[in-house]
Amino acid sequence: VGLEELARAYQVHRATVSRWLVSARDSFLERARDELATRASIGRLDVDSVMRALHSQLDLNLRRALDSKVHRPTD
Repeated sequence: VGLEELARAYQVHRATVSRWLVSARDSFLERARDELATRASIGRLDVDSVMRALHSQLDLNLRRALDSKVHRPTD
């Protein structure tokens, strides 16, 4: 579902939906950092380093998955 569809569904401007999504993402990442720091008993700087490494790996894997779908020959 795109921003336009969500904006129509909630009867708000798409910029509002975009702000909601940014806020939700930031809140999720903050909680994930706190939880990782607590469970792994590591400091905030180490958590941020782990999160960056995970993010870059996730980006690479998503790109590969999407590329394989786009470039897959048809049967």
